Amino acid sequence: MTFTFRRAEAPSRYAPLGLKENPYPVAGQTSTASVPRPELDALDHALMNFLEDAQGVAGIWYLEGEAGTGKTNFLLSRQRLIEEEIRAHGRPWAVSYVPGTGLTPRGLLDSLVRAVGEAQIEALLLTDIPLGADAAETDFARAYDAAKEMPSKKAAAAFLARWLGGHQTYAKERAEYAIYAAEKLSPAVALPYFKYLFDALRTAQILSHIVVFVDEIENVLMASSVIQNEYFLSIKNLVNIFNFQHVFVVLAGLPEARTYLMQTYASLASRITATTAKLQRLKDFEACKALADAYLPKGTESVPDEDKQRIIFSRMPQQRGVLPRDYLNALREWIENEVNEHSPNR
Repeated sequence: MTFTFRRAEAPSRYAPLGLKENPYPVAGQTSTASVPRPELDALDHALMNFLEDAQGVAGIWYLEGEAGTGKTNFLLSRQRLIEEEIRAHGRPWAVSYVPGTGLTPRGLLDSLVRAVGEAQIEALLLTDIPLGADAAETDFARAYDAAKEMPSKKAAAAFLARWLGGHQTYAKERAEYAIYAAEKLSPAVALPYFKYLFDALRTAQILSHIVVFVDEIENVLMASSVIQNEYFLSIKNLVNIFNFQHVFVVLAGLPEARTYLMQTYASLASRITATTAKLQRLKDFEACKALADAYLPKGTESVPDEDKQRIIFSRMPQQRGVLPRDYLNALREWIENEVNEHSPNR
């Protein structure tokens, strides 16, 4: 007998509006909705061209926008679309999103390794692909050879991912994999090792392109100068080690963060390979409505309807345009008020 409880599904309080939930995010909540942003077409085209190019010639872009214009939404929506393409069509790609809370050199490496994934590393260990000659006599070469001999390739892949990502490992584990280095792998050493891994994955036709989205870059600027230097050096080295091929980096942040970055880290600024992509405020009602529609489930009519949205739009400050976050907040508040107004408990 299966021991289960039966629960009657309570009708959603949003059902009178034809909704299961409030579709508009709470202020500060991230979303992967694909919002039309024509001002970012050049960045979109560059990203698509990179993924479709066998050599993956790329570099660094800077996505600039004031708070509330939708930088995080853009990055997360593109991450989702790339991951969907990987799952649906088996594309040999990896995509890494580094949130503002993970802006450390080790956080960057860990995000890259997690984007590649233990399953891909395990698949590589099951092949007869050797590392390149430039990896010879390194800890990574010894660990890789040992991993290929381990009875459980899954466990070996998990260890390599943990070690490359800068996580804690134990002396006994490191001895099993013939690793001589200290407990945690430094980012300066891990980056070349990551490139050795990528080259082997590419030879095995398991991985060909990596996309890295780094969000809220201004958070790094609040860290000590030592952390700042290490972090931006890691990004510069990532691009240099890959020789502007196979890796596409987008740094997203406030306009003032870009200004500081360009003035203080000239060597990294010189590697930003395209005109900065700038997110703008919404200039008219049509743009605001298109934003709102992107958050609705497919087949759902506009909620609020167009007339009510025009009223909401007319009440918002528009001297410099409307912040997407402010418009979504206004729509969310309208729905909550409407639901509460018609609640039977009032």
